[in-house]
Amino acid sequence: MAFALQAEGLWKLYESGESVIHAVQDVSLSIEQGSMVAIMGPSGCGKTTLLNVLSGIDEPNSGMVRINDENLYGSTDDERTRVRGKHMGFIFQEFNLLPVMTALENVELPLLIQGMPASEARQEAAKALNAVGLGDRLEHRPAELSGGQEHRVAIARAVVHRPTIVLCDEPTGNLDADTSGSIIRLLRTLCNVGNTTFLIVTHDESIAKQCDAIRQMSDGRFIEEFTEEE
Repeated sequence: MAFALQAEGLWKLYESGESVIHAVQDVSLSIEQGSMVAIMGPSGCGKTTLLNVLSGIDEPNSGMVRINDENLYGSTDDERTRVRGKHMGFIFQEFNLLPVMTALENVELPLLIQGMPASEARQEAAKALNAVGLGDRLEHRPAELSGGQEHRVAIARAVVHRPTIVLCDEPTGNLDADTSGSIIRLLRTLCNVGNTTFLIVTHDESIAKQCDAIRQMSDGRFIEEFTEEE
């Protein structure tokens, strides 16, 4: 069994005055390649903190994270940056597209940063945009796109380098129900057809139930796991 992500014994503590907040407490998680897993829980339960630790944004006080069997928290910050750039994609509630760039330019940018030749990066970006149904919007800037189309550009940008896992933080939080449904169906297709792995933090049960497994958090810990069939 191949795992896209493995985490063991994660703790994240914050000092608040004389108190210590246990934001993440002894969390372990394994996600198989080509699966979709949702993390749910009330506000303040530690979901986003956990996602920050799993993505390399915020280093844990203790514990281990491996992405495609590579240690995320290796010997140097440069090594962490390399693992993140090679193996991870990110989809956030805010699209964070560059307004002066076209959809094609936004999607090819991470490939160029990684050193891919410009002609190859453009071809790969066009393929990714075609895969999310925006082959006819390559030269449109974000202001010329609908919210759903902007989201699809952000998804194309997240998967263009074929990452091991895509981490999603409330990816449909600002979208209406119909657009939200189309986006989660797109992620499901990318998972099933492209074998892309997704970890999704969401408060929306209708989204979570389309995943292969759901992990519930409370007070910084996982409290329950169930699959769609249960």
